[in-house]
Amino acid sequence: MQDYTKKKEEKKTYIKNIKKCKKNGTEYYKVKFADGTTFYNVSTDKESLKQLMDVQEKQVDLGISRKKEIEKKNHGFCLKTIACAAITGYIGVTTAQGIYPFQGTGPELAIGLGTVALGATAYSFFKYIETRKKLNEINKIDFRNKNEEDLKNFKHYENALTGFSKDKKEYFEKTENPYSIVNTNFFSKNDLQQIMDNIEREKTFKFKYVNTEKSNKQ
Repeated sequence: MQDYTKKKEEKKTYIKNIKKCKKNGTEYYKVKFADGTTFYNVSTDKESLKQLMDVQEKQVDLGISRKKEIEKKNHGFCLKTIACAAITGYIGVTTAQGIYPFQGTGPELAIGLGTVALGATAYSFFKYIETRKKLNEINKIDFRNKNEEDLKNFKHYENALTGFSKDKKEYFEKTENPYSIVNTNFFSKNDLQQIMDNIEREKTFKFKYVNTEKSNKQ
C-alpha cells in the first residue's frame, strides 16, 4: 500500500507491504515497514492475517483523512513539473541558437542552469506520480467503503461480474477478502465501479434467471 506518513517516527510502525513467501515447504509472510525494515517468517494463520488487515485498514483511513492535503501537493507538483520543463526547454532552445539566458555569459552557465532545471523537472514529476498513486488508492478504498454492503454481497447478483476476464472473476469469487487493503494491488477502482454498475442494473430490472448448468443427474 501507499505510504501516508508525515513524520519519520510514524514510519517505524507503518506496514508498507505484505508478501506471502515459501521456504522449505513452509509459507510465511514477509512484512515490510515504511522505514525500510523487513520482518520475515510471520505466520500466515487467520489471526495473523486479520491483525495485518486491521493495521492496514487503519493506515488507509489515515490516508483518507489526509486526502485534501495530498491533492494540494499533487496539484503543486504538477505545476512545478510544467514550469521546470518549460524553463529546461527554453534554455535548451536558446543555447542551441547561441543565445544565453544572461547577457555576457557563456554556454557553461547555460548548460549548468539547464542541468539544474532538468533535475528539478525530474524530481517534481517523480513527486507528482507518487502523490497521484496515493490519490488513486485513497479514491479506490473510499469508493469501496461507500459501497461496502453491495460489494460484499455481489454473489447475490447473477451478473455482478459480467465483463470481467476469467482470472479476475476467479479472484473475486475465490479470495476470502477480495476488497481488503492487503489485496489492493489485485483490484482497481474501475473494477469496483463495474461491479456496482452491474449490481445497479440488476436492482433496476429485477430480471428472473434460469439455470443453464448441466445437471449431473442421469
